[in-house]
Amino acid sequence: MNQPKPYVAGNWKMHLTREQAFELALGVGMLADRFSGVDLAVFPGFLVLGEIARGTAGSDMIVGAQNCHFLEEGAATGEVSPKQLYDVGVRSVLIGHSERRTFAHEDNELLSKKVLAAIQQGLDVIFCVGESSDQREAGETAAVVTAQLEVLSELPESKRVHVDIAYEPIWAIGTGQVATPEQAAETHLAIRTWLDGAGGFEGTRVL
Repeated sequence: MNQPKPYVAGNWKMHLTREQAFELALGVGMLADRFSGVDLAVFPGFLVLGEIARGTAGSDMIVGAQNCHFLEEGAATGEVSPKQLYDVGVRSVLIGHSERRTFAHEDNELLSKKVLAAIQQGLDVIFCVGESSDQREAGETAAVVTAQLEVLSELPESKRVHVDIAYEPIWAIGTGQVATPEQAAETHLAIRTWLDGAGGFEGTRVL
């Protein structure tokens, strides 16, 4: 089996003006064309997604969204559907980021709906997992992360090829702390073990 391409993705969160975001995206797009052996993806804010997707359409860069709703359309004020994202040129979406889990109270049931809806509309998914500092100190990292992955067990096996996993410990987000290579490798092994046991995730990359 061929090894999947390395994947480098940047979540821009709620940063950058329209002009700054477009300029940065153009630069990343040029890098994507130079390094064809690596998948490069950017996840800007909603307001600039369409413009960036159109402006970099000739490059190999992947344009992704930071979130989506599970409905194709309807009464969901303030939300954006996977169908709308795909229509403006978005091809990937982050689902399950810890900030969404915490601030928007997104639970496994909701995340499961989002993952399936995104894939059905043609988007690839980066599914995010990670543990808190208390959970790491209690030795619960593997258990927490694999429990989060259970969302994907409901995904039909034919759809699993469209999922990659991003591990980012919650305690390292915006704190200046960084997981050591050993800590990251240990958690990646737990993730890979779960994926191998679930089946259908042979090509899934763990970021």
